[in-house]
Amino acid sequence: PGFGGTGYCGLAAKAGFTHASGTKIKLNRSLAHTSYPSTVRIRLAIILTIAVFPAQAVDFAKEIQPLLKNKCSRCHSGHKAKGGFSINSRTTLLEAAKPNDSAKSLLYQLITSKDPDERMPSEGEPLSPEQISLIKTWIDEGIAWPKGYSFAEWRKAPLAPRVVKLPAAKNGLKNPVDRFLQPYFDKKGVKQKELVDDRTFLRRAYLDLIGLPPTPEQYRSFAGDKDPAKYEKVVDALLANDEHYMQHWITFWNDAFRNSYTRQYHGGNKYRLTNWLKASLKANKPYDQFA
Repeated sequence: PGFGGTGYCGLAAKAGFTHASGTKIKLNRSLAHTSYPSTVRIRLAIILTIAVFPAQAVDFAKEIQPLLKNKCSRCHSGHKAKGGFSINSRTTLLEAAKPNDSAKSLLYQLITSKDPDERMPSEGEPLSPEQISLIKTWIDEGIAWPKGYSFAEWRKAPLAPRVVKLPAAKNGLKNPVDRFLQPYFDKKGVKQKELVDDRTFLRRAYLDLIGLPPTPEQYRSFAGDKDPAKYEKVVDALLANDEHYMQHWITFWNDAFRNSYTRQYHGGNKYRLTNWLKASLKANKPYDQFA
């Protein structure tokens, strides 16, 4: 698809509304001050500090997951469960770890073992005192584990081309986008929106594509046009208006690239990136080339 349409923020979905005629448009472009002895004040300050700033719980995502992945996953994840021990899920991990009791957890006993043949990890450097303390605290806090997370083997999705079967058309909506979305809407109980009139359609098309509302003359001309293809024609005409299209969409892309005229994020000539964006938009550069 072209650079401007389906390549950015779902423009096709925004402008691809259904008109009252049933036509669906397809876009091509893509304690202070109290007197106490000093030692009492110091001790009181320490107590208050501890009360106000309690120790934070161990963060699984930032602290535990990387540690288990780097030190345990090679032998104890996926299809590998050396010694019958797996970290694939919290359920499998609980076979070697007892929540709130690290002293009775096999996992903690193994990472603190003095026997090199028993100590985990069996390969590479042993865990540091800080890492061991982290695991101990995590176990004693109850072994927090995000719902659904797994260290199981990651599989790539097949990328070979495949034929997509379209759901049956419903409520007179035959456009592929509507047909793909309708089963989801039905499942979620989303009611179909009422069809828009000519005036609403024209205003949405203009604002979505070039960022400007139609003039009164353009409203009247569109309303008086009896051609059933007038909806597609007006969208094609707006997409072909390279200058207005570019002036509208350059704002979004400048924001995405943090391209500012007052602060230099990219260095060099502040207009260099802007000029390149303008030229790319006006030329309808394909998104793969743009990226």
